[in-house]
Amino acid sequence: MALVHQSLGLTGIVIFFGLLISLSYSILFKLVQKERGNIFLAVFIILLTTSSSIFHWLARPHIFSLLLFVITYYLLEQFRSRHIQSLYFLSLLILLWVNLHGGFISGFILISIYLIGNLVKFVLSRDGGKELYRQKTKVLALILLTCLFVSLINPYGLDVMLYPMKFISQKSIIDRIAEFQSPNFHHLLLLPSKYFLLLMILLIGILKKNLDVIEILLIILFANMALFSQRFIPLFCIVAAPIFVRNAQWIFNQTKSRFVDVFQRKSNDICLTDASASGYLWLIIGILALTLAVATNRIEYKFDESRKPVEGVRNFLLSFFLLVHGFSSL
Repeated sequence: MALVHQSLGLTGIVIFFGLLISLSYSILFKLVQKERGNIFLAVFIILLTTSSSIFHWLARPHIFSLLLFVITYYLLEQFRSRHIQSLYFLSLLILLWVNLHGGFISGFILISIYLIGNLVKFVLSRDGGKELYRQKTKVLALILLTCLFVSLINPYGLDVMLYPMKFISQKSIIDRIAEFQSPNFHHLLLLPSKYFLLLMILLIGILKKNLDVIEILLIILFANMALFSQRFIPLFCIVAAPIFVRNAQWIFNQTKSRFVDVFQRKSNDICLTDASASGYLWLIIGILALTLAVATNRIEYKFDESRKPVEGVRNFLLSFFLLVHGFSSL
């Protein structure tokens, strides 16, 4: 962050964090698309997810946690459905995460949920899938232990692991800092998250099949976190998005009506068009356009001097420091 600010100033900070946020929800959209659901449904739920999280889009280190949380969730979902080996990258991800932001603890929560979910499936399974769940449980347990070990590779060692727990246990902080308090759904920016939660309740109510045990654990735990503290609302929306699309698509597939058939055909046509638009042309064009706009000062951000006289405060602090230093040298 300091390097970005030194090189590009406040404009660079805004663009940098904007790119991180865009990348986070782009990965989430890719994850939702892998459910092979209706494209209209996928776009709707991603728009609802982003609008539910917009109140927490600040140029602060927690945006790194947002991105790394989505990547961790993506890898775990891939492992759940396809048993791929990319899960072993999680240890490197946690090593980076623990040295960036205290939100790394949410990564351990995700891994633990998938571990417990597969363990429950192993215990309850009575068919040929029992061996698969045993292998997945073993792999996830190994990954969790490896992540715990590499998380100690930081300037503060074990203290970093304990810090999030100590922080949220301080009642004075929880009661006085707005982002740690329970959401106030009278606030306009929190309305999308309220409607998302209501849609999830409605979906579960009309669903004629049981949710997967991992889905149940994800929804219960992160919904509880979001209702306890509004800063966890983006995490709940992220984990709920693929679950919602997956199960809503199942309902559509069980529904026989002309409207649903037309809706699905239009979605399939758009998906075919989207699949044919391969390559990175639009990404490159977007980056070049953004670079040109910054270079020509078409995009520029700075503090409003009438509200935040940064230079005045800086000069005052410098003068105060010189004055104190002068007295101390007498």
